[in-house]
Amino acid sequence: MKNLIKILVVLSVFALFSCNKNFDTIPVNPEPTSMKDLVIDPGFNWKTSKDVDISLNSSSNNIVYIESLEEDVYQKAFLNSGNTYISKITIPTYVTEVNLIFDGNTVKVPITDGAITYSFD
Repeated sequence: MKNLIKILVVLSVFALFSCNKNFDTIPVNPEPTSMKDLVIDPGFNWKTSKDVDISLNSSSNNIVYIESLEEDVYQKAFLNSGNTYISKITIPTYVTEVNLIFDGNTVKVPITDGAITYSFD
């Protein structure tokens, strides 16, 4: 019985001292401490806005609203029947589609290759 107690004591001491955590590890991606330490992809686009060309046609005279999906108005214009309305707006880069409101109807239009083209017919 005394031998069993001695063995348990030795094993417990061994178990306590064998479980050490290594606190000296260096993180794989350390946080930058200054602007000089930042590594930025050379292809990163720093712009927060983009220019979008607009081309709208209508068979009737009325006002058109160009809005974000959150209903922020980017531009308001009067469309003449048979004439093409051409303009340019600046919008946030994350916007990929807009709402066009014309004659009480709302149409969701995608921005394709930096342009919005739509015909209200």
